Amino acid sequence: IDTEAISICFDIAKISSILVMVNHLVACGWYAVGTMPAKENGGVTWVVSNRMEGRSLVYKYATSLHWSLGQFAGASVETVPQSPYERVYAVLVSLAAMITFSSFISILTASMAE
Repeated sequence: IDTEAISICFDIAKISSILVMVNHLVACGWYAVGTMPAKENGGVTWVVSNRMEGRSLVYKYATSLHWSLGQFAGASVETVPQSPYERVYAVLVSLAAMITFSSFISILTASMAE
């Protein structure tokens, strides 16, 4: 058994776990911002526009997590910001995701190069 390969695998698992936890927190924040009453835009939020009120908690969480993962992967997601608060949150998350994901790639590359 190659201990260096195992060490690299553990490093990848550790970084991936951190990314999953960060995405969980971002998803929870996205849902929280979506439930804030919006004075602008007629009170429409992503939660309202996607008819989340009658949905299960699992569906709400999965939708929020899908949005979060899309921000980190640079993918297109059907759930879009509707209120100014959501737009600001989305911009901040996009900036943080860009920095985080590029750092992840850098750390991963450095681990494999050692």
